[in-house]
Amino acid sequence: MNKIIYNSCYGGFGLSNKAVIEICRRKNIPIFFYKEKDEDILINWDDRTLVRITEEEALSSSDSIHKCSVDCGEFFTRKDPIYETFNKNYIWYPINSRHDPILIQVVEELGPFANGECADLKIFKTESTLYRIDEYDGMEHVITPEMDLESYIKIE
Repeated sequence: MNKIIYNSCYGGFGLSNKAVIEICRRKNIPIFFYKEKDEDILINWDDRTLVRITEEEALSSSDSIHKCSVDCGEFFTRKDPIYETFNKNYIWYPINSRHDPILIQVVEELGPFANGECADLKIFKTESTLYRIDEYDGMEHVITPEMDLESYIKIE
C-alpha cells in the first residue's frame, strides 16, 4: 500500500512548525528559525529585517516557519551578503515528495497538529505507483492512472 499526503481543503498545502521541526530532526537537517523583525508590512521587501528566534518561539507562533536552513548568523537583512548564502541554502519544506516516508510518518503521528495554516492534510492510500496531485484554490485531489481512466468516455 502506498501513501500520499494531500491538502483536503481550500487554502493550500502547508506543514505546522512542529511538523517541519520533526521532519528536519528525523532527516538530520540543521534548523534555522527566523521571523521578520518588523511586524508592519513594509512597502519595500528589501527593507525587511529577519531575526533569529528560538525553537520555543517558533513552536509558540501561529505563523508557519518560513524557511529552515543552516545557521547563518544572528541578524541579517536582504542587503547583507550573508542573506545570499542563506537564500542559496534554504529549504522551504524538508521533503522531496508527497510520498516521502518521513512526511507520512510525521503526519500520521501528529494528526491535525501537522497541518499548516489553511491546511487539512489527509493521507491517500493506493496500490498504484503512479499519481499526480490536481489542485484548485489550494484544495488538492490525488489522481492515479486507474482513476483517470474512469473519467474518459469511450466512443463505440
